[in-house]
Amino acid sequence: MKRLGMNKMTVVYSREDMPKDETKSMFLAGPVPRKEYELSWKKEALQILEEMGYNGVVYIPEDRAKVPYDDNNIKGEEMKRTFTLKAQLDWEYSCMCACDAIVFWIPREMRSDFEMIGLTTNVEFGRFLNSNKLFCGCPDEAPRMEYLKLISRDKYEWHNTLKDTLKATVEYLGQGVYREDTEVKIPMHIYKTKQFQNWYKQQLNVGNYLTDFNMEYEFVMPKAKQMFLEIFHPSVYIAKEDRVKDNEFVVARTDMSYILAYCKKDNLLDTEIVLCEEFRTPINNETEMVYELPGGSSLNPLDDMLLTASKELEEETGLKLNKNRFKQLDMKQSAATLCSHKIALFTVELSEEEINKVKNDNQVHGVIEDTERIHLHVMTVKEAIDKADWTNTGMILQGIKD
Repeated sequence: MKRLGMNKMTVVYSREDMPKDETKSMFLAGPVPRKEYELSWKKEALQILEEMGYNGVVYIPEDRAKVPYDDNNIKGEEMKRTFTLKAQLDWEYSCMCACDAIVFWIPREMRSDFEMIGLTTNVEFGRFLNSNKLFCGCPDEAPRMEYLKLISRDKYEWHNTLKDTLKATVEYLGQGVYREDTEVKIPMHIYKTKQFQNWYKQQLNVGNYLTDFNMEYEFVMPKAKQMFLEIFHPSVYIAKEDRVKDNEFVVARTDMSYILAYCKKDNLLDTEIVLCEEFRTPINNETEMVYELPGGSSLNPLDDMLLTASKELEEETGLKLNKNRFKQLDMKQSAATLCSHKIALFTVELSEEEINKVKNDNQVHGVIEDTERIHLHVMTVKEAIDKADWTNTGMILQGIKD
C-alpha cells in the first residue's frame, strides 16, 4: 500500500542516494562555499522550512560532514576517487533534473577568494531556465544579478528574501504526488500531466516499468500557462521480452480530435471531403503547405474529444454542426515510433448545401493570435490522398471505409 507521504522533512546531502519514494522535493541551488562553510545559507533555509512544516525532500549540494569536494583539497587516491568534482557535478545534475522545484537563492558576494561569487550558479541557472520549476530570489544588495533577472523576466517572479522564496516554493509543491522507485526521477509537474500519464499507464498495464528517466524538453503554452508538449528519455523494462530498452525518446503532447467532413458520392473515391491548407513550419513538400483534415486539441480539461472535434470544425471551417451528427471511429497514434499522443477520428456527413458553402468560402479561418491561417478546399478522396501526408491519408481512407 502506498504511503501518503512523509511526516517530516528529509534532507539529502551531496552524493547521497535519492530516496526510494517521495511526495515532493526541492533542490537548494545557489552559491556554495568551498572552504568557509559558515557562509552557507542552507542552514537558515532548513530552519525556515522546518518552521513552515515542510515535509518533503530537500537536496543540498554540500557535504553532510562539511568535507570539501575540490580534488586539490583531498589527500589519498581512494578519497580522490570518492570525492571527485565530477561525482559532485553528476550528483547535482541528476538531483536537479529529478526534483520538483529548484530554489535559486543567490546571496552573491564579489569576494577576492571567490567564496559565494556564484559562477557555477550562473551556469546552472541557464541550464534549467526552461524547466518551468524554478523559484528565484536574491538580496537587494546582491551584485551582478541584472542579467539573470532579465533572461527570466517572462517566466519567474523574483523575491528579495530567502523566506519569501521558500514560501513560494512550498505553496507550489502543496501536498505533492506520491512516487516510488524510478518515479522519483519524474518531476511532479510532468508526472501529473495527462500527456505523461496516458503513456505511463499503458506501460504499467502490460507489466512494463521504468528503470531510468530523464526529462529533455518541455513547452508550456504562453497564454494558457499549461503544459503542451514534453520530450523525455525513459529506460523501460519490457515484460514481454525480458529486456530493457533505453535508446529512444518520447514526444508527448495533448491528444487531438480530427474530423472527416464529407459529402457522399456513389463512387467512394469521388466522395468530396473538406481539407485545410495551412503553412506549418515542419512541412517538407513541393508546395510547402500542409493539406489536412480539420482538427486540433483543447487545453480545457472539461472538453471531451467530441466537444473538441465540434469546436475545431467550427473554428477551422465555419461549419457549426450539432454534435449528434458526429460519429467517432477510433482513437490511434499518428506516429507510434516517436509520438505518444493519440488522435480521435470523427466523421460527419455534409449536405450538398453545406459542402457548397465550403466551396464558396474564401475567408481565412483559424485562430489568428495562434498564427493559424487556414484556407479551405473541397477535394475528392482521390485528389485528397495525393495531397495529404500518410497520417491524413490513413484517416481519410479509414473514415470513408466506415
